[in-house]
Amino acid sequence: MIAYKIIYKNESLFTTGKYCLEYEKGKITKALPKTLGIMCFDTLNRARNYLDRMCIPTDYVYKIYKVEGYNKNNSVVSQSVYVTEWELDDFYNHKFNPYEEARPLEMGAICFESVRLLEEIKPEDCK
Repeated sequence: MIAYKIIYKNESLFTTGKYCLEYEKGKITKALPKTLGIMCFDTLNRARNYLDRMCIPTDYVYKIYKVEGYNKNNSVVSQSVYVTEWELDDFYNHKFNPYEEARPLEMGAICFESVRLLEEIKPEDCK
């Protein structure tokens, strides 16, 4: 399935530690076992809107890639509000308050077991 992935330099946008995955064009990146998967967006517009809502500074070196997503996780309904390794460990081990430390999945967000980066979307194509 074709989707759109936001990355920072060549890594996951916000996560840290073992949850911060590395991406390379043309290669398959796999999500860590027992996680929600790799979050992407179903449309380029929704990926762009997410960046706008998150108030990402313009000097932040992010990229949007068109990806091929594999093994969509249809059970994902919420995501952690935190991004550090120890906070995500708690989230995935269910040691958190779901009313305070989880939020609904972003509109248009989809999670995959793995993705292959196909092509970088140029900034002018995001408007």
